[in-house]
Amino acid sequence: MTEISFDRWYRPLAAPLGLGPGRCDVSIAAGTLHVSMGWGFSADIPPAQARVVGVPTTLRSLLVSVTDPDALIPLARTSKTATKVTDGV
Repeated sequence: MTEISFDRWYRPLAAPLGLGPGRCDVSIAAGTLHVSMGWGFSADIPPAQARVVGVPTTLRSLLVSVTDPDALIPLARTSKTATKVTDGV
């Protein structure tokens, strides 16, 4: 499908901390968007519940840069529970 996009300057900082591309995921299954960045962040939307450094929190918004948005957007639009998907900023 697609991957989370990393700026060149961020990749060498994130990888040693276990937050790099090899430990990140963005996927859609059963109408739920799942986003994770290693041990530091994970969210399943809906419901808009997330964990940041293991602490439960409520998400108000989430911006994710992916390498192939054209692959992700149609999946979100066909999801039974998807209500709003935008093509970018």
